[in-house]
Amino acid sequence: MSKVLAQDAYELVLSDLHGGSLPGALLFSGKEFSGKLTAALDVADAMFGGRSFWQGSPDFLLLGHRDCCLEIAAFARRLESSPGGESLSLFLDSVRKLSLRFSQVLWDGDDSAKKFAQVLEELDGDVGALKSQSDPEKIGKLCASILKSCEKLEGDFLYESVPIDQIRNMASWAHDRPNFTKKVVVIENAELMLESARNSLLKILEEPPRDVLFILTTSNRGAVMQTILSRVRTYQFTERAASVESEILSSVFGVEGMTGIADYVRSFLPVAPSAVREIASRYYGAVCAGQIPSASSVVDSCAKFKPRFLFSMFLKGIMDSCGNFARSPRLSAVAFENARCVRECWNAVSVYNQSPLAAIEHLTKELSLVQRIMRPYDGGSDG
Repeated sequence: MSKVLAQDAYELVLSDLHGGSLPGALLFSGKEFSGKLTAALDVADAMFGGRSFWQGSPDFLLLGHRDCCLEIAAFARRLESSPGGESLSLFLDSVRKLSLRFSQVLWDGDDSAKKFAQVLEELDGDVGALKSQSDPEKIGKLCASILKSCEKLEGDFLYESVPIDQIRNMASWAHDRPNFTKKVVVIENAELMLESARNSLLKILEEPPRDVLFILTTSNRGAVMQTILSRVRTYQFTERAASVESEILSSVFGVEGMTGIADYVRSFLPVAPSAVREIASRYYGAVCAGQIPSASSVVDSCAKFKPRFLFSMFLKGIMDSCGNFARSPRLSAVAFENARCVRECWNAVSVYNQSPLAAIEHLTKELSLVQRIMRPYDGGSDG
């Protein structure tokens, strides 16, 4: 049985690979937790006879944002309950899926590289110690230390959107001769790239090096630039049946009695999604009432928005709270302005690395201004 259970797209990719018809650029499209990244890494290994190519080859690069720490925490639980063997291998692989995104090739010229170098060094030390550890108590402490380092890497340094400089660094690297026979580039969540990075990626996809395979993944194919879509072959990953997800949870995560991979992985969030939505609703209600909610209280209540997924969930909660304003033209204008404010808030954090605290303080001012400007025009005839 393949690692990617019940995905015909994965089998089709392998068939094209072995048949010699695989193009130089692929797009794996499908919902979250449908196995796209696992498939991309397996394809990289398959190109080199099944060896663990992606785990440390100088001919492999992994880019793009991912909430890796939730998966790392899930595999840490399995390792602590069943030490050694496959549990250790799965845990270490989950850590590599994050650490590989901090390749010196990608971060060349980025000032942040000096700041996270020590974190990577500490992480490598803990990983090395874990490989030779058999004492359950020490395994638990090492897993906790590794997770702490990973949370710092992901929360403080990993860009939500791939910077154009990383695309340029990757392109320069791709044109160098491979150490072996082939190079592989995996760009996860490609739809999150900004226009400048997309255009830079498009240039290399238009004239790709012969010995490089590009694999892009996305959960929203419609958000990928059309000119990029024209340069890749799409493989569609489908939503898996509950019985299949239950099998994956049992065989991969060591969990019985659950059917949803996303629900299980997100159970490791420090704040429940329902609680974040409630915090967002109260926040927006206070703004509508003319109050100034405490941004620091919001941040603290949402575990400082680590992982970043919590911040996107909070902003979505705000939009859900103001969705009913679309019932009239004038109130639609309020919804439109709110959406603009929320989008700018997200970009401030995800693109420009502003702190969530500063971003929410500014969002409060913007949303309050929308209320003051638009509400006087909200006449009874529109109610």
